[in-house]
Amino acid sequence: MNLPDDRRMLRLLTTSIGAAVWGVLVLGYYGLYHVPLHNRESEHRERIANLSVLLNDNTNVHAMHRQLRETKTHLEDQIAGIRRRIPISPLEAQFLSETTKLASQHRVIIDNFRRQEIASFKDYSEVDVVISGRGSYSSVCQFLHGVNQLERLSTVRSMSLKRSDVEGVYPFEVVYSLQFGIQTDLEPPAEEQPL
Repeated sequence: MNLPDDRRMLRLLTTSIGAAVWGVLVLGYYGLYHVPLHNRESEHRERIANLSVLLNDNTNVHAMHRQLRETKTHLEDQIAGIRRRIPISPLEAQFLSETTKLASQHRVIIDNFRRQEIASFKDYSEVDVVISGRGSYSSVCQFLHGVNQLERLSTVRSMSLKRSDVEGVYPFEVVYSLQFGIQTDLEPPAEEQPL
């Protein structure tokens, strides 16, 4: 063997061993660091995607909750308004007070106020009240319109308006039906519960 060949072989051998060591190091790095990092990155990306979906769902849930809460508040306000218009008990004395005040404002004289029998139905009760009075045609019309504008719900069951012997004075009689005690699945607010 010749010395330059031995050196060349030794150099080739060391280069091969060096290349093999570098190859093992690169494969080791790839296997020990790069693949696990890539896997963790994939797991994190998947987790981020899942959390984004949850966050969007959570935002949607919050938006739906807010909308449902607003709807509930609106419905509760409507129920409270209905309960003010249709109370639990007849409250015909309050109706008389309000109509008497209206009559005074419109220069109508109430001669008589009679309460009829209470009629009970499946979901509510009602009582008829008869108001007899007199006034000018326009004042009677304004009075009737005012009663219609009261918060308390009242339905005109019958009405009569007559001419009198006195010029410009018209006697009238109106039968109002006052509904009360609506039966619902909802409990009335505490301040409205009957004693």
